[in-house]
Amino acid sequence: MDNECLATLRHFLVEMQGLDPAAAEVIVRRNWAPGSQSGLNCVWKLWLKHCDLVGISFSSPTVAEFINFLQQVSDGTYRVGNKQGVSTSAGWVRSVRSGISSMLTLMTSAPRLGEDPLVTTYVASIIKQDILDRNRPGVRYEDT
Repeated sequence: MDNECLATLRHFLVEMQGLDPAAAEVIVRRNWAPGSQSGLNCVWKLWLKHCDLVGISFSSPTVAEFINFLQQVSDGTYRVGNKQGVSTSAGWVRSVRSGISSMLTLMTSAPRLGEDPLVTTYVASIIKQDILDRNRPGVRYEDT
C-alpha cells in the first residue's frame, strides 16, 4: 500500500511535470529510504491538514503561510492527546520544514521554500529559543 505523500508526488511528477510513469516511479521509490518515507508521510499529512484548515494551496504556499504553519507545529497545535499544545523541539520543526520543502520542490520545480532567507531565519530563531528559553539542547547538525 502506497502512502499518501508518495502517491501525491507520483501524480504531480507524471501529470504536472510530464515525466514518464516509470521515471516517476524511480524517483518516488528510491529518493528516500523506506524508514524516511514513513516520516515524510506523517509530515505531509500535517501539511495537508493545515492547508485544509486555513484554506491555502498545499502546492504553492507563500513564505508567510509556510512560516505560520511551522509556528503552529512548534507550538504543538497539531499534536494529539496530552501532548496537544505542548511545544515541539526545533529539531522536529527542521524535519517538517525539510520534508515539505523537498516535496514541493519536486512537485512544482519551484525554488526550495525551506531555503528562503525568512524561513531559515525563523528556524535559526527557534533553535536559539530551544537553547536559551526552553533549556533544550541545540540541534546536532546545523546543515547536512
